[in-house]
Amino acid sequence: MPVLRECVRDSNPYSRVYASQALWDLARDQQTTVPVLKGIIADTNLIEFHQWSIGLLSEMGTGARDAVPLLESRTNWNGMFSEQIQKSARDAIARITLPSATNALKAIGSEAAAKAGVK
Repeated sequence: MPVLRECVRDSNPYSRVYASQALWDLARDQQTTVPVLKGIIADTNLIEFHQWSIGLLSEMGTGARDAVPLLESRTNWNGMFSEQIQKSARDAIARITLPSATNALKAIGSEAAAKAGVK
């Protein structure tokens, strides 16, 4: 993992996103990857990496909550790839902010959770 953590600091944006994906896939390292992906999305000169980065944040679910304000700004993006980026951002926000089914069952009550097999 040390090599991947070094790659997320590379000057090449492709290397940063690819290493972030690998860190997420292998180690579920949100602490390292979320700030990197936010930096990519915040840079309007790296628009070709936005959809990929937004997709990765979406995969991280609630662990990417810090990215929601930035993603919200992308729901109004009017630049290149605007339709795709807006849709990806909306989908990511929904996935990040909605509680999991397990948490929803627990919130409803222990009886409902037990019926569903959740402990």
